[in-house]
Amino acid sequence: MAGVTDLPFRLIIKEQGCGLVCGEMVSAQALVYGNRNTFSMLTIDPRERPVSIQLFGSDPETM
Repeated sequence: MAGVTDLPFRLIIKEQGCGLVCGEMVSAQALVYGNRNTFSMLTIDPRERPVSIQLFGSDPETM
């Protein structure tokens, strides 16, 4: 759901009664490297709780 489930979208579906929203797909490797764009995708607004995040990667050490 990368590029689809941004904050405005999640807030809209939350207002429509969705019980759980799912954030952007985030690369574990990008988190390790400290990628700013990736960290910005992890911004959670208190109004959207509860929220889940999709974390992906292929290296067990990184995961």
